[in-house]
Amino acid sequence: MRRETARTALAAAAVLAAAAAPAQALAPYTAVYRLEKNGLTLASLTRRLEVAGDRWRLEQRAEPRGLATWWVDAHIEESSEFTLDADGRPRPLRYRLRHSDAERAAKDDLALDFDHGAGRLCRRRGHGPVECQPLEGRVYDPLTLQLALRLDAAAGAEELHYRVADEDGIDERRFQVAPDGALPCPKRPCATVLVSGERGSRRTAWWLGVELDHLPLRIRQWRRDRLRAELSLETVERPAPPPAEAGGSVSDGAPPASAGAVR
Repeated sequence: MRRETARTALAAAAVLAAAAAPAQALAPYTAVYRLEKNGLTLASLTRRLEVAGDRWRLEQRAEPRGLATWWVDAHIEESSEFTLDADGRPRPLRYRLRHSDAERAAKDDLALDFDHGAGRLCRRRGHGPVECQPLEGRVYDPLTLQLALRLDAAAGAEELHYRVADEDGIDERRFQVAPDGALPCPKRPCATVLVSGERGSRRTAWWLGVELDHLPLRIRQWRRDRLRAELSLETVERPAPPPAEAGGSVSDGAPPASAGAVR
């Protein structure tokens, strides 16, 4: 029972951490989140956004932590490779969700490949067959969706509507955005906006830090009105600016990432 609970918590971390012309541009970073359930720390989630040339990669890894390490050693990795459209929004190319536990991997691993030139989206779940369907218009994967949420919230949108590819097909997702006071940033309180949405019996809320380029400070997920899990930002690091900009200021008042993690 405890092993299954910990696995469920790790899966929740992967879904949570996971959080549009954009008012801000995407920038590389590494953030670490703490996953809690019923007051207990169960996992850490590390999320990293990188860029090489015109190709971006967002990846995250959830690992057991605290008491959860007593009964489970599995981890979950999730990644998305994408480029940016002319308007600065992510255009997914390749998405992967992988479980280190062989039983979960056989059922729940997910691969999505976006062939925009051919207008085709292909998916494979677990060890099942590859299935393809037409790809038309703007479609996100589960990770680039969260980048789009950040960009749209920064642009001042109040209602958001997206098409998202997942294990079952392409779904319509709707979200609401509203100002929501302040939460602790790694260094000081930050103004936040609240983004919330529902999918079936699951409801998710992201509190995005305005002064941290709308990175999620807290994420909560409920299922059938019961709190399933909560993620809280612990640290965030950003690459040092290029030498020509080294004397400039950092938007949240933190030292450059080369001086250590912003806490």
